[in-house]
Amino acid sequence: MTRFPDRRFPDYQFPDFPMHDRFVQRRIAAALLILDGLGTAVRLMSLLPTLVVYGPVTLTLLAARALVALLQFTSGWMLWDDRPPARPIAIAALIASALLMIPEVGLRLAPSNLDPTFRWWAVGAYAIYAAAIGMWIRRTGHRSGG
Repeated sequence: MTRFPDRRFPDYQFPDFPMHDRFVQRRIAAALLILDGLGTAVRLMSLLPTLVVYGPVTLTLLAARALVALLQFTSGWMLWDDRPPARPIAIAALIASALLMIPEVGLRLAPSNLDPTFRWWAVGAYAIYAAAIGMWIRRTGHRSGG
């Protein structure tokens, strides 16, 4: 508890908030996972009216992407609350998402409005992003570690 000199409330003690580095890093990583999952869900929802024109490979990739987006959102939500299974699920979701980028964007097997010139750059950038967030999540530790 922290005391603040205030003449109006001389005996009120403000609670100490856990705003240390690991707490903030965990919350940022959780927010990025949640936003990544929601962004993917919005993109997939926009493709629903045209699903009948895609082949089985594309439909399989889109279904896998939907499952990975669900894992990202769920692990981000659990990471926000610092639940124990959040870290392995989040790291697995990031690895799966980075691996799915190769056939989806790199090999252009899924619909995308990305310029073909930049497709491998986008795959590489997402792989770096996923690796950085994965290492960041591993570094934040668990409840007992802060």
